[in-house]
Amino acid sequence: MRSTEERLGMICTIVKENNGIGKTALMKLIYILQQVYKVPLGYNYSIYTYGPYSAEVMNGIDFAEQSGLISIEIVPIGLSCTGYKLEHRDKADEAIKDVDVRLSKYKEMIREAIGAFGQKNAKELELTTTIIYAYANYYDKVRESGDVDERIIEIVSKIKPLFQRDSIRQEYKALKDNGMLTKALPISFSLEPTA
Repeated sequence: MRSTEERLGMICTIVKENNGIGKTALMKLIYILQQVYKVPLGYNYSIYTYGPYSAEVMNGIDFAEQSGLISIEIVPIGLSCTGYKLEHRDKADEAIKDVDVRLSKYKEMIREAIGAFGQKNAKELELTTTIIYAYANYYDKVRESGDVDERIIEIVSKIKPLFQRDSIRQEYKALKDNGMLTKALPISFSLEPTA
């Protein structure tokens, strides 16, 4: 799944399932769908100030708005910050319907991801996705060195120094206990140590 239509259909489906989601939260949820649930969206992510970031996803969200599929409203967050609220438009139903057969096998994954992560705000998702990113990208490098958990937590604390190590450890444990970290490893990856 890499066509513009399929990607737009996925964005519209997620917004419809989680109406009012923010732009950053949507981008993080797409990362989770791609990395943990292995939904083949083909977006490139790199680590950035607020965790895994994809300009392609942000461009897709903006394109969905320009196409009249979703609306984006600027909303106040706290006293001095603003954020975005994305809402489904009826026109999006056509975009979803056009790719519904190709998206149907992912709908349960979308619902599961929204159920597990949809209530988290952008800041919480920043930590969650950074942990997933670090685990998926550094597990192979640190698994031979002993305590993988502490090494990954250390990497995350260097990437995200504003988060307390206890908060990182708590979220790491929750993700590990729910099997999300193991799922985040590349499909071809083996958890068995190399000889």
